[in-house]
Order: sequence, then C-alpha cells, then structure tokens
Amino acid sequence: MIGTGDVDIGRTASLQVASPSLPREFDFGRLEGIMLSLAVRDALGNTTEGMTPAERRRHCGEIRDYLPNHGAVTRGVR
Repeated sequence: MIGTGDVDIGRTASLQVASPSLPREFDFGRLEGIMLSLAVRDALGNTTEGMTPAERRRHCGEIRDYLPNHGAVTRGVR
C-alpha cells in the first residue's frame, strides 16, 4: 500500500503535475474492463510465458482453454 510506505514510488516530475481534467463523457466502465482484461490475460498467459507464437503453437496447438501452471508455484508465483 502506498499510504503505508510498503511501496516506494519515489518523487518524479510526472507526479508533481496535476493531470488535466477528464472529459465529461469519459467512460470509467471501459477503463475498468481494459484493466480487468489485462489482469486476466496476464494470469492466463503464465503457462506459455516466454514462448514465441510458433513455439506455443507447436507445443500446445490452438489454445482455447488454460490449465493452472503448477511450476509457477515452485517459483514463488501464485
């Protein structure tokens, strides 16, 4: 948590400048969907991370479903 000091984000110039106002029609729901999809893609891609598309296709065929990566637990990733 940033407020507790657990995360040191440092002081950068970009954090010292107020961001411009967002347009009234800004769609926060869309932004939330984008962030959720990024998190899901990151989690699902864990089992084939580091493979090129050709390697992934050779090793897995066409990927339609994902299984847990049990090796990730041994690397300390959950």
